[in-house]
Amino acid sequence: MLRIPTPRSTTLLSDRLWRHRRRWLQISFRSRSTTASAPLRINPLGIELLPDHLQRAVFPYRRHAAAVPEQIALAQRHLQRQGIAYDTPEPLAKVDFQLPALQGATIQEHFERIGQSVAEPYLEYAQQAADFDLPPMPTTWVSDRSGWVRYTVGARPEPVERPREAILVFDVEVMFRCSPYAVLAAAASAEAWYLWVSPHLLQQSDRVEHLIPLGDDQPRLIIGHNVGFDRVRVADDYRLAAPTNVYVDTMSLHTATRGLCNQQRVDWFYYHKLEAAGPRGRTMADRTQMQRLTPLARAGSPNSLKEVAKLHCGIVVDKAPRDLFFGQSYDAIRKNFQELATYCARDVEVTHRVYRKLFPVFRRRCPHPVSFLGMTEMQSAALPVTEAWEEFIARAEACLAAISERIEARLLQLTEEALLHVDQDPADDPWLRHLDWTVAPVRMTQGKKGKDGQYLPGNEPRPHSRQRLPGKPAWYKSLWHGPTGRIRVTSKCRIAPYLLRLKWRGYPLYFSDRYGWTFRVPKEDALEMDDEALEFSTDPADPHYEPYPAADRACGAFFRIPHANGETARCLNPLAKGYVGAFENGLLTSEYEIAREALQLSAQCSYWISCRERVKSQLVIWDRDGDDGGSPRPANAPILGAADRGSNTKTGIILPQVVPMGTVTRRAVEATWMTASNAKPNRIGSELKAMVRAPPGYSLVGADVDSEELWISSLMGDAQFGLHGGTALGWMTLQGTKSAGTDMHSNTARIMGISRNHAKIFNYGRIYGAGVRFATQLLLKFNPATSAAEADRTARKLYEATKGHQFPAPAACTLPPATMEPAVSAAPASMGKPDTTQPREGKRADTINNPPAYHPAKLWCGGSESYMFNSLEAVALTALPRTPTLGCAITETLTPQVSQSRYMTSRINWVVQSSGVDYLHLLIVAMKYLCTRYAIDARLLLTIHDEIRYLVKEEDRYRAGLALQVANLWTRALFSYRLGMEDLPLSVAFFSSVDVDSVMRKEVDLPCITPSHPTEIPPGESLTVQDLIKLTGGRLGTKAVREPATKATMTPNDEGVASEDSAKLSTDLSDFIHLRAQMAKTPSELENLYASVAQTASHPKAVGEPGKTPNFQRKLSSIRVLRPSPRTK
Repeated sequence: MLRIPTPRSTTLLSDRLWRHRRRWLQISFRSRSTTASAPLRINPLGIELLPDHLQRAVFPYRRHAAAVPEQIALAQRHLQRQGIAYDTPEPLAKVDFQLPALQGATIQEHFERIGQSVAEPYLEYAQQAADFDLPPMPTTWVSDRSGWVRYTVGARPEPVERPREAILVFDVEVMFRCSPYAVLAAAASAEAWYLWVSPHLLQQSDRVEHLIPLGDDQPRLIIGHNVGFDRVRVADDYRLAAPTNVYVDTMSLHTATRGLCNQQRVDWFYYHKLEAAGPRGRTMADRTQMQRLTPLARAGSPNSLKEVAKLHCGIVVDKAPRDLFFGQSYDAIRKNFQELATYCARDVEVTHRVYRKLFPVFRRRCPHPVSFLGMTEMQSAALPVTEAWEEFIARAEACLAAISERIEARLLQLTEEALLHVDQDPADDPWLRHLDWTVAPVRMTQGKKGKDGQYLPGNEPRPHSRQRLPGKPAWYKSLWHGPTGRIRVTSKCRIAPYLLRLKWRGYPLYFSDRYGWTFRVPKEDALEMDDEALEFSTDPADPHYEPYPAADRACGAFFRIPHANGETARCLNPLAKGYVGAFENGLLTSEYEIAREALQLSAQCSYWISCRERVKSQLVIWDRDGDDGGSPRPANAPILGAADRGSNTKTGIILPQVVPMGTVTRRAVEATWMTASNAKPNRIGSELKAMVRAPPGYSLVGADVDSEELWISSLMGDAQFGLHGGTALGWMTLQGTKSAGTDMHSNTARIMGISRNHAKIFNYGRIYGAGVRFATQLLLKFNPATSAAEADRTARKLYEATKGHQFPAPAACTLPPATMEPAVSAAPASMGKPDTTQPREGKRADTINNPPAYHPAKLWCGGSESYMFNSLEAVALTALPRTPTLGCAITETLTPQVSQSRYMTSRINWVVQSSGVDYLHLLIVAMKYLCTRYAIDARLLLTIHDEIRYLVKEEDRYRAGLALQVANLWTRALFSYRLGMEDLPLSVAFFSSVDVDSVMRKEVDLPCITPSHPTEIPPGESLTVQDLIKLTGGRLGTKAVREPATKATMTPNDEGVASEDSAKLSTDLSDFIHLRAQMAKTPSELENLYASVAQTASHPKAVGEPGKTPNFQRKLSSIRVLRPSPRTK
């Protein structure tokens, strides 16, 4: 039970008091210890809200109705039933500075205006690109001139330095086996076609390192399919200044509108496999499956240009010429130049046709300008590095080689020791008896005999010279490594666990082809095992027959070694890093110390082994004045400006290949940097992120959004009450603390008996829609000693306490829509005409302006998170689900019309993660607006889900930090506003800290010491909002900037409360049946509630109390409104 001091008094507040004497949902108290300070603003649930001056700055005009006493009373009762007692909190640190004025009457109008202004001219360009036609493609290409050549109708080809137009459709071709640099590139505009040819391809340069100049002389929109790949080959983005080129990725547009989630991708390929088999190759079950999957196959496709073009445009793209680019012969490219140049140009043409179809659909589904701009800004990521980058790779490779040699040497020693059993019977050894001891006869030459039948001297039979390891057993010969010409044994070899004589729970290991690594338990001990013994076939004709387990049935039983992926997953290597914990707690043992060492060293190497190829393939372009390794750059586009060249530091830039909307939830995807680990003392190469370093004169400024998706989810539940902290989950998110054990993660850790860090994984998995099975598998991973049955019981206990039970909902139960207003005030002009390929689109389009109420068939009830899950389902199960904040619609393939009742985990996950993407887009756009307006020299470095980093001029670093705090406040305010709560808890309004650092790392005080990086990196600065206000004087501009006046679109309300009509108190208990129902813990409690509602509905109204019945008064009196007690000294 979560406990903090109990309130001293309980009072039922009158309607009049709430309407006329209290400022919407809040009760103001003046601290007795600081009488001169402004009064604290605390809501009835003990949540401290924004100070008055900040609240009025972000919520100047009332648009939504206030919560009423009935809602407050029910929220308080819910918290009590969940074991949460609340009181006036300890005051948070004071925040006192003047916010920039809103560019509109509301925070919503503010974001519409700044989004529209910052997005131009690129948003207008994007619409123009969807409207124009490309000119006819050239039939012949200039093959003897490198660089760009411009082709226009009726004119001769014209060599140019770069394309002239502001809107381009673009594609490049690369010969990966030769170089990561482009050999060909094609571009097209409304006026002309362009072809770029590498000088190396035409043998005009000995170097392959040539970048493509597109120009930075004007704002330019560049459209491509997976355009992040193409952008890496463009010269103009390799500089520290913010780029003028903006990229739009058609692959992202497709993924966000008609992409497939992981499970759907499997179904899609299965459908097309059955389709390819033809009618004769299908069974009745296959035909049933095809019928079920037909809506999915018609609604979406994988992300390749070939499939996307076929889905949206009905185009069959011939990709056969691409195979020539996979070769290693430049001669083949030159020989087939015309064909390959046309192939590259045809990809441009197809991309444009796809774009013309997709962009209007995207604008209808994601109508807010912030969504467009957020997508394009994320595509502009750039990472500065120094000479430390090359040193980092060299050290990591050296450490990996040294450790690998050490493990292999010890395993080779054990191999030679095991070989001594060749003349003995290994059947008595529990490990070595599983090896193949067959010794093939030594092949001998025939020799030559004399007349006497004896071999002539020197011609006796002798072993054939080309035999490999003659006389050795088969298992030993299988270890021969041809490239090195010797026996080689690594920790990944199947034989290694046998050589190390590994045991699980004290029993020897055995590898089964069917079950993976198992452990054999004698029959007398098997009865004490909680798990079921594995079944082995005794029929030699069975393909799963294994001789040893079949012969050992009477004496032993075999059990799986647990795997993180669940009960049916096979353990393929007990020496993998996932089993280090099992070795440390004694589940996995060995008589050899080398076994522990091999596990630990294997864990040290695992990260670098998994990422080394991706890291080494990063394309680094060095500054022109450094030792650039032959990487040519246009003379007018250096990485560093002239003012930054005083240092001898070698500076380069990496452009990460970001797909800004790489999943159906619109999350960005990038293979190396967005999956990079934080530095760990026992992981080689885990200092990868810290190799991103600010050049001289710059700092890295950024922050992590505190519990971003957890807060968004809890806010949606709180919105049912109209109160921040109205649900147990919301209260724990806002008011719970790690130190007091009252936060969500501590609560889960108590229920499951695990660490708080492990509890975080359970919590986020549950919020993303994962079920009991996920929690069971995770518990087995964290505690392999737990039986599957015990893990299942513990997981169910957790879900009963948090998610609750699902009960049928009455017909009268209605959940209001998440938001009552459209996300944008008017439909974007670039939405275009309805897409006739999607007949349902037009019918559902009005959901953006008229969100429907949700009538659930079932409700989650009785748990600390029941309100939140019901709110998520209320969004996910509507005809066209949209995120509450920016109104972005779900991908077509996950709509109920296509998916019916399937893929529910992905649909719930979409609501949470896509709202998280809205958060990030809002943060990015707010920062771009503030940096532009206040002349803060900053460019976006990288975003990693809830983490954002900027490269900032040294003198602007603190102003950039304060701008981040303002952007976060605005973003949280819009989320609250869109969900009907025009206030914000102070605890989440600002980042807990903003990092100002010289390297990119999770925490500024992380030393980043690893086996491959023994030197500590000096700490950076971690600054609270109070620190930043002090350092900047609370000003974003270097001078006092006069805020422009904004025209109000509504009349301000000095009291800050809604009018009598909009704040009308609910007078019927049935209006709150959905709140009462979700509180129920048992079916009988729910039935009693329904019966009382029915009785209330039929009872005559009491005289003098219009709208209220005696029964209602009795019900309400049993739910007392608790007012936090005044603060004491």
